[in-house]
Amino acid sequence: MREFLKSSGRRLSTGWFWPLVLLALPNCVLGNSGLPNPNKFNPGGEPLSTAVMCDIAKVPDPGNPGSCANLAESGSGMSLAHAAVALAQGEFNSLGLDFTPAATNSCNGSPRKTEFFEKFPDGSVVCLNCAQMIPAVYADGNAVCVAKCKELVGVGEVQPPGGLDAYCQANAHVSTNFDKTACYPDVCSVGGTPGAFEDPRRTQEKVKWSDFFGTTAVDNTLTRLAVTTGDTPADFNAGAAANLSQNITVGDAWIEFEVLDNTKSHALGVHTTNGGIDTNPSLTDMLFALDLNKDGNIYFLEHGNQVGPTAGAYTAGQRFRIHITDNNDGTAKITYGRLNGSCTPGTKCLEDPLVNQQTSPDPAYPLRVDASLREQDAQLKDVTMVRIITQ
Repeated sequence: MREFLKSSGRRLSTGWFWPLVLLALPNCVLGNSGLPNPNKFNPGGEPLSTAVMCDIAKVPDPGNPGSCANLAESGSGMSLAHAAVALAQGEFNSLGLDFTPAATNSCNGSPRKTEFFEKFPDGSVVCLNCAQMIPAVYADGNAVCVAKCKELVGVGEVQPPGGLDAYCQANAHVSTNFDKTACYPDVCSVGGTPGAFEDPRRTQEKVKWSDFFGTTAVDNTLTRLAVTTGDTPADFNAGAAANLSQNITVGDAWIEFEVLDNTKSHALGVHTTNGGIDTNPSLTDMLFALDLNKDGNIYFLEHGNQVGPTAGAYTAGQRFRIHITDNNDGTAKITYGRLNGSCTPGTKCLEDPLVNQQTSPDPAYPLRVDASLREQDAQLKDVTMVRIITQ
C-alpha cells in the first residue's frame, strides 16, 4: 500500500480511506454517512445458533409512495393472504401483494405491494443467542425483527417515511406462523451463519377436537361412540368441532382428512363462529361440508342439504381437502379436492378437484372446523389444517 501511494504521486484522503478500514473490521455495518451504523443489530454472544424468522419490508420507492403494484407486479407477486398455504407448499416470492379493499381503493384497483428483504412468506433468518437476548434485551421476536430492520434499512440510501423507528415498528415483525415467544434451534452456526433447516411451519397443524357430542378423539382422529339411530340426514347426530383456538380468521387455508371405512357416513366442513360451545352436532349448522357417505359416494352439503349431483365414488384411505380461499372482503370461497398420491411438507401435492355447484353465498370469517358422523364407529382420521395463525 505504501509503495502504491508513493508511485501514484498522491495521498488518499482520510474521508476516502476510513470507510475501507471500517469495512475490514469484522461485523461492521456502515450507515448512509459512511460511518458505523448506530442501529447495528445485537445478536448477543456465541452460540448464535438459534433464529427468529422475520418479515422486513424494504423502503418504498419515493416515486411510488403509495406502493401500488403495476400490471407486471400484480401478475408476478404473491398475495399476502396466501402465506400459510405457500409455506405448506414450498412457494415463495419477494413481492407481497395486498388485495384488500383498503389497498385496492387507494391504488385505483391495483393491489398494494410490499417488497421484502428476503423471500416471503419464509422470512429473513435472524441468528442470535435467544436465551441470552429474549426477553432480557428484546421483549420478543417482533422486537428482534424491529431491531434487525433498523440495521438493514439504516444503511440504505432512501430514508423511510416517518423516520427509521416508526417505519420499522410498522414494517417489521415475525413472519407467517412464527411464534413470537420462541426461537428455532440449530438454524445457524455457532458464529451466526444461517444454514439449511427443516422449517416446522411447513408441517400441517393437527386439529384439536372439542365440544364432543357422542364422539371421542384420539389425537386428531375423531370417532363416533353413540349407537346408530338411523340412516336419514337427521341421524347425523353425533359430532365435534375444532378448538376455538384453531379458528380460521383470515387468509387462504385448507382442512385435510381421510376415512377408513366407506360403508359409514362422515361429514366434515366449516361454519361461521363468534365463539362459544358448538351445541349442534348435526349437519344443519355446517355452511359447507363434504359428505363421504356409506353408499360409497361423495356429496356436497350446504346448510345440511345436498347440493348438485354426487362427485363420484371414493375408497377408504383417500385423503380429501376442503379449500378456503380468501376473497379479501371478509368472506372466503370454499372448494374441494382429492389428493392424488402421497405428499410431503414443503411441496405442492397432486390434487384432483371435485366440481361443486355452489348455491349459498360465500361464508364470512371466522370459520371453524365442524364434523358430524352418522353410524357408530364412523371415523374421521388424521384431520389436519393449514391456516394463518394470528398472534
